[in-house]
Amino acid sequence: MNRLKEEKGSLALFVTIAMLFFMAFLLVLYTATANEQKTQLEITSRIKQTYEKDLTRQDEVYTSLLGTSEYIPIYTAEQFKKIGSGESVYIAETGKNYRFNMNSKYQLKNNIDLNKGKYTINNDGTVTFSNTAEQWTPIGTNANRFTGELDGNGYKISGLYKNGGSYFGLFGYNDGTIKNLVLDNGYISTGSNSGTFTSRNLANGVINNCTNRINNIIIGSISGGICCANSGTIQNTVNEGNVEFRGQSGGGICASNRNLISNCKNFGNLYAPRLYSNGNYIGGIVGQCSNENETIVIENSYNMGNITVENTGYIIAGIVACCNKNTIVNIKNCYNSGNLTSYSRTSGILELANGATVTIEDCYNKGTIKTTIDDGITISGGIFGWNYSSSTVSIKNSYNVGMLDLVSTSWSGGIAGSSCTTTNCYYLKGTSIGAVKGAANAGATEAESTFMKSAEFENILNENVTKTNWKRVLGKNNGYPVLTVFNDDAGSNFNTLND
Repeated sequence: MNRLKEEKGSLALFVTIAMLFFMAFLLVLYTATANEQKTQLEITSRIKQTYEKDLTRQDEVYTSLLGTSEYIPIYTAEQFKKIGSGESVYIAETGKNYRFNMNSKYQLKNNIDLNKGKYTINNDGTVTFSNTAEQWTPIGTNANRFTGELDGNGYKISGLYKNGGSYFGLFGYNDGTIKNLVLDNGYISTGSNSGTFTSRNLANGVINNCTNRINNIIIGSISGGICCANSGTIQNTVNEGNVEFRGQSGGGICASNRNLISNCKNFGNLYAPRLYSNGNYIGGIVGQCSNENETIVIENSYNMGNITVENTGYIIAGIVACCNKNTIVNIKNCYNSGNLTSYSRTSGILELANGATVTIEDCYNKGTIKTTIDDGITISGGIFGWNYSSSTVSIKNSYNVGMLDLVSTSWSGGIAGSSCTTTNCYYLKGTSIGAVKGAANAGATEAESTFMKSAEFENILNENVTKTNWKRVLGKNNGYPVLTVFNDDAGSNFNTLND
């Protein structure tokens, strides 16, 4: 009997323990299930929040793909004015939204008129804007630079208008690419640091295959037909606009250059009136080059615009007015055919080397060089003028056929007005008294026009046929050799360059 009671007690204990384990299992299962449900709810909530957030910025999410590798199409002036604004813009022509950031890529699909119906084009090509015309605010500031790309796609922008202010251009600070664009029918009258395409073309900035045709340009100090200052690259670019400079430093392409200018041309006349302050540098391509211990290149470029200065103190030249201290400058395959008129210090290719190291190679001048007043420092040359502060200037394979019409001839020459090294250089007989600084020079030769139009002279410039930089072409350059770099794509017929 006692044994039976013991067995029943053991069974009851076993059942109790089993029930406790089962209840513990249920408790663990319940807790795990509750935690899993909570986690799922949290995940669902996060997904919902993300989804709702993306719904409110769906255009941004969409254009994070389109706005980087593909161009944003620009059809209208209203769309163009949004460039760099950071706004989301709906383009009706494509039915899509795009984010107009400073680093986006844009492409014109039409000609753009920024002030349609608000200006008239005069008979002389100048433009008069109405009182209701909108003044342009440049794209990009020093704090928020343009780093994207604008492809003009061969179209033009008209109606660019500005009257007053400084640091002006279609772009303010360009650290991206501007290409395949024409500016036409505009008016720019500003203070310092201005240009048509940009005020500052920064180190990563590229201006390529662009043309300025705005003919109303009145700008102050450190300004140019294309940009104020170039630290990047300007290539295949043309200025056709006449520019009036009312201050220091200017150029048909830019006032100040620190890097590369290649295959650029200036057709516009450059003018500095007596009314305004004495300036210093005006060049057909560049006012001044300055970048200590770095090499600056100006190549395959020319000036056909006349440069006229009515104030004292200006230094002018057909290509570059001044190369500054500790700067290394290579000027090659360039020419000037514009007439240059000033009080003093005027030369065909480069006027002043101020403690610089300069190489001038395969260049020529055919423009008349004229000084109107002898201020005691008339230093002029067919190619180069003034060696200042112990500069090193080397001139090679170059010639001058432009007349030096100078009040003073003591510091002048058919090739240079002061000391330099000349190799294989020639100047037309009767254009100057002496080759360098009013005297003969071993590397610079006076020659008759018949010789300078001969096959022999062509071969000499080509260093006796070891290169092909020069060629005589019937009907071009009055019979004198021209630079083959300005050949057309066919390689046989020359275009109007070198005319």
